[in-house]
Amino acid sequence: HSGSHCNLGVKVARLHAVVPRLSDGRQNVAVLLTVWLRRDVVRVVVWVEDLSNLHLRRHVHMMMPVDPRVWQPQLLLETTAPGGGQVLHAKLETGPAQFGRVSNPDIRPLSLRFELPADTGSCFKLVEASYPEHKSPVCLQKGAEQEDLCSTLAPPGRHSNTTPALWAVIGPVRRIGPAPGWATDYEETAARLVHYLSYHFVYGMSGVLLYADQLARHFLSGHSGVRELLRAGKLRYCYDQALVASHALLGLSACGTNLMALITDLDEYLYSPQPGARWPTPAASCLQPSSPQPAGSGGPEPTTVHFLPRFNLHSASRTPEQLVRLWATSGGLMGHPLSQYDLIAANHMHVDIGKVLAVPAAGIVAFFVHEGVPLHGAARAADPGCLALLHVANCWRVRKGYNQSAEPLNNFSNWLLQGGGRSGALRTAKLGAVATV
Repeated sequence: HSGSHCNLGVKVARLHAVVPRLSDGRQNVAVLLTVWLRRDVVRVVVWVEDLSNLHLRRHVHMMMPVDPRVWQPQLLLETTAPGGGQVLHAKLETGPAQFGRVSNPDIRPLSLRFELPADTGSCFKLVEASYPEHKSPVCLQKGAEQEDLCSTLAPPGRHSNTTPALWAVIGPVRRIGPAPGWATDYEETAARLVHYLSYHFVYGMSGVLLYADQLARHFLSGHSGVRELLRAGKLRYCYDQALVASHALLGLSACGTNLMALITDLDEYLYSPQPGARWPTPAASCLQPSSPQPAGSGGPEPTTVHFLPRFNLHSASRTPEQLVRLWATSGGLMGHPLSQYDLIAANHMHVDIGKVLAVPAAGIVAFFVHEGVPLHGAARAADPGCLALLHVANCWRVRKGYNQSAEPLNNFSNWLLQGGGRSGALRTAKLGAVATV
């Protein structure tokens, strides 16, 4: 997989359906369904679009034209088997219990599943019951391909549920405001990517799944630091640009509990306040409740979704303009831009705008940026004294809303940048590998 891009075992199909009533009151409207599928149990993520209005938004994010608590697609799967095929009906994963735990369900995709008989073949026809004339063929490989992907991302001999591999999932990098031109823009993005990876490899992260289109891959792969990361297998380009987190969580759900995914951005840096506590130390200790027990046993369930608190970082010695240039410039590990940040917010951002660290094997559904619902296990807020995210102000541009006078601050020194803890600190580390999905 090194140096290539993959789809995480997820295939995409498109169907139509007729909705009796949209959220805006219109009746019997044909809508487009974009469906992502992954097997062995066929798990499905669905996004609904009104073709007459492709720009529905809530909080500047895409919004479906239906309330998924009111209407759900009736998906059917036509199968093949030695004794003849059959038609399977999808079971809903995002029911009242899941959507009842989150707000704004219309900005979150639906999730469904098909239970396949043991002798089912690899190819199917997918159809929505209200639009039976439109069938979408799809072929889904059986377990070997997915097992190969999972063992590459989280080798079983190296990672377990107490020492899981950690992969960051980062969405497409889009420039806000006027760009200086494609080549310069992507050169600066590549510098930020290398800064991110160089820090997190030392922290203990296994790699990054970076969602990037063909243009982004072309320019980013021209950067020497990015090429080194690709060759090493730690950076992977993902192909699907829509619903990034749900796509990644669906694809990785076939892997075991020895893999965790951090849904994050390039300006957010993992940090353990306890010196020397690199990954996977938090996974086996402070991230779990005391004495977790299996579901139904009466004790606390294992935590499979962690809401990580975010703290703003500021610099007393550099201007916002200087910080922007530092992040946009490639440099050695000795001069990491994060070392210029010496002030930290006394309080983390509101818990509702933290970020998610999850075990995809738990089946994470109803995801939207800051939260998701696990089908198995519990969702809990992480202790800031265990693991947090450092949100670096002025990484991409000068952000006036993140000035130092806006919040109370404390002095800050990052032990990972100072050579604290065991050997292999950032100042002496070598770049790891990068893989593309």
